[in-house]
Amino acid sequence: WCLDRAPQRGGYAFAWRWGWTRRLRGSSVWRWAARYFPVTLHKTAPLPPGGGPYIFVCHPHGIMGISPMSHFGTDATDFTKKFPDVPVHLLGHTAIFRIPLFREWCLLHGHGAVDRATCTA
Repeated sequence: WCLDRAPQRGGYAFAWRWGWTRRLRGSSVWRWAARYFPVTLHKTAPLPPGGGPYIFVCHPHGIMGISPMSHFGTDATDFTKKFPDVPVHLLGHTAIFRIPLFREWCLLHGHGAVDRATCTA
């Protein structure tokens, strides 16, 4: 984990290429969680795909970031349908990428670390 650059790239490239990230983000488990908490995403303005990069900030998010995870870390609230062709990566503190297994779970979902390399890529 010390040498792996996947957190700076927004997840594992092979998972994006093979469609694993898309399938994990679109899982019915996330849709159930978004209905349970309840979390909704309202589109108030169009986001042109070529107009980014866009930065969405969620604060306060608490210890469990249910809202940002539902909107930007999964497709539970239909982000990809409301904003087609706008790539999105949920970013978190680099410390979460040092926790075994949780790190892989985050990377398979296309999450990345908040640092200069990730934000300017």
